[in-house]
Amino acid sequence: MKLTNEEKIHLICGHDIWTTDSLNGKVPSISMSDGPVGVRRPKNMKTWGENTLPSISYPSLQMVSHTWDPTLSFNMGRALGNDCIEKEVDVLLGPGVNIKRIPINGRNFEYFSEDPLLSGLMGKAYIEGLQKEHIGATLKHYAGNNSEWQRIYANMIIDERTLHEIYLRPFFIALKAKPWCVMTSYNLVNGVRMSANLELNTELRNHGFDGVIMSDWDAVKDSKASLIAELDLEMPRNDEHLKTMLEELKKGNIDLDKLNKTSSNIISLANRISKEKELRKITLSEKEREKIVYDIALEGSVLLKNNGVLPLKRDRILVTGPANNSYYQGAGSSMVVPSKAFVSLHDALKEKGADVTYLDSVIYTFGKEALIGDFISCVNKAPSFDKVIVCVGDNYTIESEERNRYDIKLTKEEEYIIHELRKVSKKLIVIVYAGSSIDMSSFKDIVDGIVYAGYNGQGGNRALADLLLGNENFSGHLSETFPLKEEYCPSMNSYSDVTSIHYDEKLNVGYRYFVSHPDKVLYPFGYGLSYTSFKLDNLEIKVNENDVTIKVAIENTGEYDGKEVIQVYYSDLNKTIERPMKELCGFKKVFLKAHSKEVVTLSIDKENFFYYDIIKKEYQMNKGKYLISLGFDSNDELVQGNIEL
Repeated sequence: MKLTNEEKIHLICGHDIWTTDSLNGKVPSISMSDGPVGVRRPKNMKTWGENTLPSISYPSLQMVSHTWDPTLSFNMGRALGNDCIEKEVDVLLGPGVNIKRIPINGRNFEYFSEDPLLSGLMGKAYIEGLQKEHIGATLKHYAGNNSEWQRIYANMIIDERTLHEIYLRPFFIALKAKPWCVMTSYNLVNGVRMSANLELNTELRNHGFDGVIMSDWDAVKDSKASLIAELDLEMPRNDEHLKTMLEELKKGNIDLDKLNKTSSNIISLANRISKEKELRKITLSEKEREKIVYDIALEGSVLLKNNGVLPLKRDRILVTGPANNSYYQGAGSSMVVPSKAFVSLHDALKEKGADVTYLDSVIYTFGKEALIGDFISCVNKAPSFDKVIVCVGDNYTIESEERNRYDIKLTKEEEYIIHELRKVSKKLIVIVYAGSSIDMSSFKDIVDGIVYAGYNGQGGNRALADLLLGNENFSGHLSETFPLKEEYCPSMNSYSDVTSIHYDEKLNVGYRYFVSHPDKVLYPFGYGLSYTSFKLDNLEIKVNENDVTIKVAIENTGEYDGKEVIQVYYSDLNKTIERPMKELCGFKKVFLKAHSKEVVTLSIDKENFFYYDIIKKEYQMNKGKYLISLGFDSNDELVQGNIEL
C-alpha cells in the first residue's frame, strides 16, 4: 500500500477518541473501547464516555485472580469477545497486569495480583480467550503504573533488577499469548516517559511482540519523541500534536524510517482486523456469559473467617449495611453500565429461599463519609435473628482511576455498626465488597465470620448467596497480602515527592516481604478457607531438562466436596545473590469429592526460578540447591523437598 508521508502522520496520530484514521478508505479504521471488566463503548464514538451503552459487568480482575484458575480468566476473555462483537469493537483496552505494589493504589481492582507469575498467567489466559473470538487484546499499562497519585508526571525510580523481576515480568509472561496491542502507561520510568521510552519498547520487541504499541489516552506529551521511541499509535487524536508533526515533516525533521515502521504496524493490524471480522460470530449466548460472571464470583469469593457460623442453613437472617444497597465497582475506564438491574445480597438470599430481612443501619457511603439510617431500630431488632450479616466495603467513590485511596480502612460509621451489632447479635458475619485489601483489624477478632466478596460483577450476589447457604463451597484464595496496617508495607515507606516515587523496597513486594514478617499480616497472600479441609503428602520432585515435575497427593478430609489451590513456592538456598525468602513458582486448582484422594502433577517451567542478571542483561538460573514448599497460602509449608538446579 502506497501512502504519502502526510497520510502516515495522520495514521499514527489517531482519528478521534476511539478510532484510527481510515485515510478516506485506504486503510481499514480500527475501533477501540474500554475496558477490561466490561465493554464501555459510548453510543457516539466521538465522545469520551457519555451515554455509555449498557454491557455485562464482570467481576474485577482482582476477583478473577482470587479464583487461581486461568481457565476462568480465559472464559471471561471469551465472554468479553462476544460483547465486543455485538458492539462492533475491534480492540478491547485490557487486561492490565501491573503489580499491586501499594495497597492504597486506586486502580488495584483493575489488576490481578502482587505476584508477577500469577498476574502474567492470568493475563495470558484472558488474552487467549478474548482473541479466540477474533477481538484484539491490549496488554497494559506498560510499565510501572503502580500508583494513581500524580500518575501523569510521576517518575518511578526502579532499579534494573527489580524492574525486570517484578514489574516487567508479568508483561513478558502475558506476551506469550500474542496480544495485538500493548498500551504504555502515563508515568515515567527512571526519568523517561513511557510513551517515549525506546529502551523499554525495544524490550517488548525483543520478547517477541509484533503488534501495535499505543499510548494511553493523552499520555503523549511530545509526539516526535514518541515516534523516535517507536510508539506506533498516539491516542486519542490531538489536533495540536498532529499540526506540529506535519510541520516537522515539512521541515525534514521526521525520521522517515521510524515513520514507515510505525505506520506499517498500524496497517498490519488494520488488515488483520479486516480478515478477523469475517470470522467473528457469537459463540456464547448472553445467558452463558452471565454464567461466567457467576462462576468467577463463586470461585473468587474468599472465606476469611468461619467460627462455625457458615453455612447459614435454616437460620433467620438479618442483612444490613451500605454494600447491600447498590452495585459496588471501581471508577474510571473500568466503570461499566450493567446490562441488568442490581441484585442485592438480601434479594439474592431471598431468591434462594432464605428467611431474610433487611433493615437500615448505614445506608450508603460517599468517600469517607456515610449516611446513617434507622440504626437504632436495627440494633434493637438484631437479637431476634439467628444471624446478622453486615455488608460493608469500598465503592467507586473510594477506588478509582486517577486517584489513590485515602487509606485501607472502612468508614468510621461502618466500623461502628459492626461493633454495636456485635454487642447484641447472636452470630455476626461481615461481608466485604472492595477491589483491594481492607484493614479489618478492628473487628476481625470479634465477629464470627468474614467473607471477602470483592467486586463480584452484575448478579454476583447470587453466587455469594449460594456460598453462604452452603449450596456451593468456597474456593477463593487471596491474590494479594492483606496487611494489618498499610504502613506495614515497606513500599508505603519508600521515598516519594511531588515528582518521583522511589521503589526503595526493591524485590520486597507483597508476600516476598511479609513471609518474614508474619506479625504484620492480617491475611497472607494465597489465603482462603473452605467448608471442608485438605491435606498434602507423598511429595515427589523430578528435575528435567526444561522443567521441574512435582507430584503430590491431596486428600479432601472433610464432609463437603470442594476445590483447593495447591501453591508451590521456592527458596533459593544459595547465598551468591540476594533473593526473597520465598517466591511463587507454580499453582493448580483441584476439585475433590468429600473423603477422596488424588495424586496431582504440576509442571514448573525452569524460567520460574530465574533471576535477572544486570551485568549480562538477561534472565538466568542461579545454580545450586532450592527448597520447594507446597501449601495453601504463602505461609504454609505442608510438604517440602530439596532440588538442585
